[in-house]
Amino acid sequence: MGYLKYIELENFKSYKGTIKIGPFKSFTAIIGPNGSGKSNMMDAVSFVLGESTKNLRVKKLSDLIHGAPIGKPASNRASVSFVYSYEQISAASDEESRQAVEDDIGKETKFTRTVAGSSSEYRIDGKVTNSIDYQNELEKIGIYLKAKNFLVYQGQVESIAIKNAKEITQVFEEISRSIELKEEYEKLKTEMEKAEHETQTNFQKKRGVAAQKKEARLEKEEAEKYQRLRHEMHEQELQLRLFQLYYNEKSTVDVNDELDTKKSEIKSLESKRDKVDEEIREKKKLQGQKNREISKLDEKIKELEINLARKKPQFIKAKENSSHILKKMDTLKTCRDSALKANEAHLNEIRQIEEDLKNLEREKLEFEKSVEQEYLSQGISLELRESQMTEYQRLKELVAQQNTQFQDQLDGLLREQKLDQDRLDNEMRKRNDANMKIKQKEYELEEQKLKLNKLVEYINNTETQINQQKQLEIQMNEEIEKAKVLCVEYENEYAKIVNEIGDARVDKSESTRNQKKAETIEQLKKKFPGVYGRLIDHCEPVHRKYQLAITKVMGKSMDAIVVDCAKTARECIQFMKEQRIQSETFYPLDFIDAPTLDERLREIRDPKNTKMLIDVIKFNPPQIKRALLFAVGNCLVCESDEDARNLAFGGSKRHKVVSLDGTLFQKSGLISGGSFELRQKAKRWDEKQMESLRRRKDHLTEQLKEQIKIKRKEPELGDLRANLKGLEYRLKYSKQNQDKAERDQILKLEKELEQTKRENVGHDPKIKDIADRIQQRSIEIKNIKQDSNKIEDEVFKDFCQEIGVDNIRIYEERELAGQQETVRERMAFKEKETRLKTQLDFEKSRDTLKSYNKWEKDLKENEKELVKLKKEEDSLQESICDIEKQIESKKSEIEEIKSEATDHEVDLNELKKKLFSHNKEVNDFRKKINSIEAKIMDKKLERHAILKNSKLDLIDLPMIIGSMDDINEEDLASQAPQHSDNTSESSKAPSTLNTLSTQDQTVIFEKEARIKIDYKQLDTEFLDIDSEDDIEKTELRIASRVNELKEILQNFQIPNQRVDEKLDTVTEMWESTTAEFDKARLQAKKARSSFMKIKQERYDRFIKCFDHINSRIDEIYKSLCMNQGAQASLVLENVEEPYSEGIIYNCVAPGKRFRQMDNLSGGEKTVAALALLFAIRSFNPSPFFVLDEVDAALDNTNISKVANYIKDQSREGLQCIVISLKEEFFQHSDALIGVYPIADECIASKILSLDLTEITEE
Repeated sequence: MGYLKYIELENFKSYKGTIKIGPFKSFTAIIGPNGSGKSNMMDAVSFVLGESTKNLRVKKLSDLIHGAPIGKPASNRASVSFVYSYEQISAASDEESRQAVEDDIGKETKFTRTVAGSSSEYRIDGKVTNSIDYQNELEKIGIYLKAKNFLVYQGQVESIAIKNAKEITQVFEEISRSIELKEEYEKLKTEMEKAEHETQTNFQKKRGVAAQKKEARLEKEEAEKYQRLRHEMHEQELQLRLFQLYYNEKSTVDVNDELDTKKSEIKSLESKRDKVDEEIREKKKLQGQKNREISKLDEKIKELEINLARKKPQFIKAKENSSHILKKMDTLKTCRDSALKANEAHLNEIRQIEEDLKNLEREKLEFEKSVEQEYLSQGISLELRESQMTEYQRLKELVAQQNTQFQDQLDGLLREQKLDQDRLDNEMRKRNDANMKIKQKEYELEEQKLKLNKLVEYINNTETQINQQKQLEIQMNEEIEKAKVLCVEYENEYAKIVNEIGDARVDKSESTRNQKKAETIEQLKKKFPGVYGRLIDHCEPVHRKYQLAITKVMGKSMDAIVVDCAKTARECIQFMKEQRIQSETFYPLDFIDAPTLDERLREIRDPKNTKMLIDVIKFNPPQIKRALLFAVGNCLVCESDEDARNLAFGGSKRHKVVSLDGTLFQKSGLISGGSFELRQKAKRWDEKQMESLRRRKDHLTEQLKEQIKIKRKEPELGDLRANLKGLEYRLKYSKQNQDKAERDQILKLEKELEQTKRENVGHDPKIKDIADRIQQRSIEIKNIKQDSNKIEDEVFKDFCQEIGVDNIRIYEERELAGQQETVRERMAFKEKETRLKTQLDFEKSRDTLKSYNKWEKDLKENEKELVKLKKEEDSLQESICDIEKQIESKKSEIEEIKSEATDHEVDLNELKKKLFSHNKEVNDFRKKINSIEAKIMDKKLERHAILKNSKLDLIDLPMIIGSMDDINEEDLASQAPQHSDNTSESSKAPSTLNTLSTQDQTVIFEKEARIKIDYKQLDTEFLDIDSEDDIEKTELRIASRVNELKEILQNFQIPNQRVDEKLDTVTEMWESTTAEFDKARLQAKKARSSFMKIKQERYDRFIKCFDHINSRIDEIYKSLCMNQGAQASLVLENVEEPYSEGIIYNCVAPGKRFRQMDNLSGGEKTVAALALLFAIRSFNPSPFFVLDEVDAALDNTNISKVANYIKDQSREGLQCIVISLKEEFFQHSDALIGVYPIADECIASKILSLDLTEITEE
């Protein structure tokens, strides 16, 4: 493989003149500032390799000439050439490749493309060629223009990263060149689909002709079958009529005998019933008497309860008053105890002061004794003679004369000292008085706070009581108001129910019987959770008009008990056997075979107002729907008998239909009409409603009693509100007292205390100031005394020697100092005594016992009030207990009477059971007689219907006596109360309105009774059937066969007389369509073969490319990321036709979890896109690879990784030319080509090149 050696540009875009660029190295980087023309070089490469104008960023080819965009072309032509060299630039990988390289070494090919005007010219080594040959030569060296495997445009990397799966597939198609087969692939696919459609059309045509052929053959067979069936139906109809008449006559005789027996038995039963009925009337009289006694006692209890309701609020109020007094007494006791403690403390204080006075008096006496003794001892040693005393006085006067100045000063200072001492004593006294006052105020403040705390505690307790009573008042008020509303609602509903019960007339005996059944159900429900109840109890008609119809169809199923499963049913049956309960029918929901609901029947519109019977029945719960469907099936209901008959038998398909009057038309042809017994049975829907009303009435009665009891609490509510008002009144004044105490008393005391403390604080500075002055003055006095003492010592010098003292002051101090000390001590005693007496007088002036006496007085008054309230409370409690005892007594009397009434009730119930049993027997016998008479009438009507329908259906009955003319054609069916269920449709008269009188009917019956049928033609197997079930089954079997034959014949069409001719025509059509089908199938086979061939070739091209790229991309991505933890893969969305859908490209960046391509960062997307581009390039690789600014979105780390990868690849034979603006990228290249612009009328690009392999690292 060679490489791109040079590129020559001549007046191409921004490159003016002729410029030769190269030689290009294995890794060449093109660099330059923005707008310098780097991308124009990319356009030059694309241009010379055959790229179209739209991808060269110009509108027309002439715009490629330098200066043309501004209207000043530098020339009339522009050209680009590139020289491809076959010289070896890297070592070949194997021997074969090495040999191919050696053969081409030194060879160069120059490819040139020139723009002249609006056209371009192609040259190879200077020779002009066309674009196709030019492209073929490029493909020989590995350059594919459509695949663009040689270059990556600016921004193409980012576009690769955001391509969807389908767009990636498009790239693969271009690379693999499978897209070249796309047009032919689509064409052959269309031809194949067209041929296959033609084949299918001929096949359908062939199938249609085959069906016609088969139909013609079947028509011939059915014509023969039709005649056979008509003969068989006539024979079966005759057998059915004879069978019905035979067993009609036979059963009529049996029924008449049974009627005579029943009439004789009923007379004795009626006699027993009348006797029990008389006993019941006597018991009811006694029961009524007991009930009246209970009513009187109930009234008395109501009066007592009203009185009790009146007493209880009074008791509660008295109890609350007692409780209030007790709480108040607790507060008073606390205040009294506090006052007592304060009084004791006060008395202790007085005793302590008095004790201090006694001690002071004792100390004073002892002091006087000690002074007296001291005078006696000192007077003996220092007593002067008279001459000495005279001399002392003279010398004293002499000292006074000489010491006048000092004495005057000293006298002045002593006077001032005396005044300050008086001031100091005065301030000290004031401070002591202030301290006493502070102590007094603090005591008073403490007393007021104690009272306030008690008041706050009382307020809190009162508020708690008010909140509790308010809640109680709200609760009672809500209960009473709710009770009033409910009473009105219950009374209205009660009156409505009473009216409804009064309007209803339900048979009492039936009601009692149903009650027994209800008790059975209740027992089963309690014991077995899977029991739902009777079917009738869980459903009802949506309207009363459907009652007869639903009753007729449901029949005995109405009383069937619905259970969840067969196991529950077996357990119920076993329980009923053990309890000897009458047998019942069970419908286990998991066992019964319920038919599927035919939704199409709901679409029937003719006749009008036709509905499915199950749609006119409301039922609950939903689980019983299966049982209800089992009972009624897909039966329809119509408004009239005529509509029901037409719907049942008038169409191609028969239906089970019932009319509103209870006439049932079954699919088999059996018709059974409404009867008196059916109407009686239908009344059970009303009885069911009545039972519900009675239960509701009883419930309302109990609820009314409860609500009336609540209403009687109104007086109690009134007392509660009055008590609440009293509490609120007391709370109001207590709060006012609290505010007054806080605002007036406590605040006043706190202010006075604060004022006193402030005043007291002012004494200390004054005392200190006076004391300081006294101390300073004392120093001055001392100094003056020292000067005076010097003069005195000089004057008394000889005298002191004479009396034997150092100085005269010693004498004076012994004589006078003791006297002065004595005076001071006496003054101290006097002052202390005065202070203690003052304090004692103050303490005695405080009457702390008064507060105690006050609390004690209040406590005794409350104790008296409590005794009074307790008496009232005990009286009310005694009264309430007495009333409650009376109520209990009355209730006991009621219970005794009820017990007696219960005994009577038990006896009465036993008699009622007997009466019910007798009534049941009588009613059963009457029903049996009515049923027998109805059966006789039914038999007559049945025989008339059989004879009449035989005549109308032209069935000639064999007769011994009489003929077909003796049969009357009048319809008597509507006169019959009921038909038996085993009568077929053919034996019933049309349901037209009969106008014949009873006498006319009798004439018809007597006339038809004379007819004697000949039963010789009746098959002998039908003559000796004894069981009713067997008779019914046999009749049903014959009727079913007749109906089956009729239905078959009704579905038969009249055979075509030209069946053979039709068969021949269809055979000819069959042969013609077969030939056309074979021809179309052969053409489709050829088209499919051609399509599969081109499909396989397209698949091979695509999958070869995909497999190669998929095998390389993970390795390339790991190399680009320089991390073996990186992963890249390609996944086909369609493995069979991969080119028809997308290719999913997934990458997992190193150290990160898997994320969709859209969620990768810009750098990660770029690296992933480069991995895909390099992998694509590895399939049919071009000799060089041009990349335009692929590093734009990369950070420095990823730039280094990509650059290293490209450098590694360039060493292995890849020539890579990159355009880059980032030094981190192009610094790894082998050569640099610099592009720079020169300003001119049109910017011109210039080239600089640098071979980096020649520059050493030094």
